[in-house]
Amino acid sequence: MKKLLKYSLPLVVLLLCNCNGGQEDTPTTKADSPTTVTDVSDVQVVLPQAGHVALVEGYCTPCHSLRYIEMQPAMSYAAWEELVDKMINAYRAPIRDTVKRRQIIDYLHAIKGV
Repeated sequence: MKKLLKYSLPLVVLLLCNCNGGQEDTPTTKADSPTTVTDVSDVQVVLPQAGHVALVEGYCTPCHSLRYIEMQPAMSYAAWEELVDKMINAYRAPIRDTVKRRQIIDYLHAIKGV
């Protein structure tokens, strides 16, 4: 009798875990609703044409996509300075020229500034 309980109890627990109460699985999406999957490599981001756009594209895209810039919220000039300085100091963005640094910040603030 002990042997029967020893082997039947785990079997009963296993069966109960797989039981769904007689309900059918409900799909998470309706069959008639189309789902569109976009390959992110197909997304082309074009930054607004303003002064120093080529400089921004040249210095920023070796590390991240232009989408990263596009998705940023509008920020103050000081916040853009802080973000660019973080890219230079923490992530080693190769912006050594202070004039180019200022031009990049000017551009970012021009397109996404408050």
